Amino acid sequence: MWILLIALNLTLHTKNMTWIIAIIVYALFLLWYIGWRRPLKPQEIEAYMGKLENFGNAEPERLAEVRKFLERDDGKQFFMMNLIELKEKPDPVEGVPDDLSSATMLRRYTNGWFSRALFSRAGWFAFISRPKAGPIEMWGAEPAARWSAFGIVRYRSRRDMMEILSRPEFHEGHRYKLAAIESTIAYPTTGLLMLTPPLVIGLAIALCAALLNIFFP
Repeated sequence: MWILLIALNLTLHTKNMTWIIAIIVYALFLLWYIGWRRPLKPQEIEAYMGKLENFGNAEPERLAEVRKFLERDDGKQFFMMNLIELKEKPDPVEGVPDDLSSATMLRRYTNGWFSRALFSRAGWFAFISRPKAGPIEMWGAEPAARWSAFGIVRYRSRRDMMEILSRPEFHEGHRYKLAAIESTIAYPTTGLLMLTPPLVIGLAIALCAALLNIFFP
């Protein structure tokens, strides 16, 4: 709400329609991208955990970690870091051709319902990469799996993540991920230093508004 109030205040003191439109567009973008930032309530956590437990496809240790993560909710964005080792050949999945590679099988998960649900909640794949060599530096750790890919996924909030994870459609598509991946590690983080979309989008809108003022005064 404070975003819209700032935008309204700026528009009242600005006579140029181009900048008024630019400010409103950016305010609406921030409202969608940042959200309301309301931490999860205890009853919400219990409801979400109950749904996850009912699906019956997660280990108790993992569910315990999810619960701790939700109980520490600050209402803000976070980034899920993923290390993935693909299978040489994916497990068979009913209704899916047998000649698919593991990477193609995994894309059925990432490019399907999950991707649409993620973006509708202002989430996105912030970084996806493949290793070009084995570990260059490693100590104090057991030899790791032969990672095939590394990815970072942005979630607007823990509530948004749980809205996705607690849907039957997610678990329906999750079978493609299970069929394609040999091993994986995923853990949530917060960004300390990075170029974020609100800054990039804000600069882009300001640039467009400035150019329109120059060429169409």
